[in-house]
Amino acid sequence: MRFLRRFVQLASLSAFLYILYRTSFLKGIEVPSLFLRLDPLNFLANLTARAVPIFFLPAFLLLVLTLLFGRFFCGWICPLGTVFDIFRKIAQWTRLTRIVSVKPPLWPKYFILTIAIVLALFGVSVSYIFLFDPLCISTSLWGWLVFSPLEKKGIIWAGLAFLPIILLEILASRFWCRSVCSLGALLGIFSRFSPIRRRVSESCVDCGKCQRVCPVSAIGEDPRSTRTSECTLCWDCVKPCPVRAISFGKGGKKEGVWQSRRAFLASLGVGIIGGIVLKRTRYQSPTLIRPPGARKEDEFLGLCVSCGECIRACPTGGLRPSLFEAGIEGLGTPRLVPRIGPCTSYCNLCGQVCPTGAIKPFKLEDKAKIKIGLAKVDYNRCIAYSEGKDCLVCQENCSYTAIKPIPGPKGAKVPQVDKEICVGCGQCENHCPAEGTAAIRVFRI
Repeated sequence: MRFLRRFVQLASLSAFLYILYRTSFLKGIEVPSLFLRLDPLNFLANLTARAVPIFFLPAFLLLVLTLLFGRFFCGWICPLGTVFDIFRKIAQWTRLTRIVSVKPPLWPKYFILTIAIVLALFGVSVSYIFLFDPLCISTSLWGWLVFSPLEKKGIIWAGLAFLPIILLEILASRFWCRSVCSLGALLGIFSRFSPIRRRVSESCVDCGKCQRVCPVSAIGEDPRSTRTSECTLCWDCVKPCPVRAISFGKGGKKEGVWQSRRAFLASLGVGIIGGIVLKRTRYQSPTLIRPPGARKEDEFLGLCVSCGECIRACPTGGLRPSLFEAGIEGLGTPRLVPRIGPCTSYCNLCGQVCPTGAIKPFKLEDKAKIKIGLAKVDYNRCIAYSEGKDCLVCQENCSYTAIKPIPGPKGAKVPQVDKEICVGCGQCENHCPAEGTAAIRVFRI
C-alpha cells in the first residue's frame, strides 16, 4: 500500500504539472482546471454565491468519498503534499531536520476555514484566504514560478512566497498541512464520519514507534487511538510496528480533535468584521478591465480565487494579477493591461479554464457583443491631432472597426471611437505609437 501510495502521488503530481504546462505554453487544455474543480473550497465559494455550475461535481464527489474513506486526498493525491513528502526526504538525508523540531498546533487551519466561510457568506472575495488552499496556491505560485510568461519580477515574488511554505518542513513534517491548510481542515471535518480508520489490535506493546513516524500527528498519546480528522491514510505507521498490530478498516478507536471555543468565536468575529469592512471599502480603478465573460464585479469577487489560470492561458500576456486596482479584496484577481497585450478576437480561453465560474465561458462568435471597457482618445497625446501627422494606427488595428477617422485641426485625420461598437479589447491602446502612456486608452464602463 505504501508503494501504491507513492505511485499515485507521483502520477497525480505529474498530471497537475502537465495541466499547468498545457495552460501556460500551449494555450489550451484537454481537462480544464481538473484539480481546481476537485477543490471543495471552490465548490463552497460557488455555493455561497448561489452559482454552482455542473463542472463542480468532482468536488462534491470528493466530499462524498471523504465521508466514506477518510482524508485520503491529502495523503494520496494533493500535489503540494507530494512536494512536502519529497522535500522531507531530502531534508532527512541532508540532516536539516535535526536543526529544530516543533509540534505545530492543529487549530489554526480551522480558524482560517471559519473566516473563509463567513467572508464567503458575506459575498466577499476570499482570494487571499485561498492562499491557504493547497490547490489554489500550487496553481498560482507554481504556475507563475515555473510556467508563467510573466516578467522576472513576478517570478521572483512567486519564489519568495513559495519558499517559506516548503521550508516549514524542516520544523516538522507536514507543518503546513497540520496548521495552515484550509482544505485539509474541511476534509478533516468530513473524515470524522468515515467508517474507515486506523485499527490497533490487542497485541500492541505500546512501543510508540507508530507515534514517532506519523507525519501529521494523527496518533494520540494512546497509540491505540487516532485523530481521524488528521489521519491521511498514508500507512506509514504500519511498517514499523514490531507485532503487526496496525491495520486499516472499519472500527478502530477514534480520538476527538481539541477545539478552542474561544478561537472559534474569535474567527467568527474576524470574519464578520472583515466582511462588513471589505464590503464597504471596495474600490475600482478607472483602468480596471476584467476579462471578457467576467461576472458583475460583486459576484466576480465572490467567486474568483486568484488561481491565475486565465492569466497563464491568455495568449497575449495582457491578463495580469491585480495589485490594488480592485482594492484589497481584489488582490491577485485578473485584469487586462492592453498596453502589454490586448484581448484578441480569436481567443476565449479565459472562460474555458476558469474553475469557479467567475468568468463565464462564451463562444467566439459572441465576443463582439461582450463589452469589457471603452476606448477613449487623449487628443493632447495623439500624434495626428497635436502634430498634424498621418497616423491612425489605432484604426488599422481595431478588430471591430470601432474607430472612425474624422478631420483634425491641422489637416490630418484623427481617430474617433464609436461607443456603440467598441468592446474595449485594447488593440488600439496596445499598438498606439505614442511613447509611454498610449494616446488612446481603455477604461472601465
